[in-house]
Amino acid sequence: MAEFHDYVTYGQMMAVVERLDERISGLAQEVRGLSADISELRTVLREDSGQMRADMAAMGATLRDEMREMRADIRGNVTEMRADIRHLSGRLFTLHLALWGVVGVGFTLYKLFPNT
Repeated sequence: MAEFHDYVTYGQMMAVVERLDERISGLAQEVRGLSADISELRTVLREDSGQMRADMAAMGATLRDEMREMRADIRGNVTEMRADIRHLSGRLFTLHLALWGVVGVGFTLYKLFPNT
């Protein structure tokens, strides 16, 4: 089989090399532009993340303070409830004793004066 040889002239080869060089230069400029954009994006993200950390720390401190206040309120409420329960228990005990006293007096009067 005979081989077909297509010979390229020096001028044609230089034209192809120049086009490749232009394409490579264009790609290099795009890469530089993307690199600059990525750098800027990193900077913005760093600043934003720093601000977010500060905001989250402030929110955490606020939440801790609110939790402390809630605990103090709950403790105060529990203390008041205990005092109320003691007071009501004392009243209930007093009422119980008074009822037994009335029943006892009634029973005694019934035994002393059975047919009146």
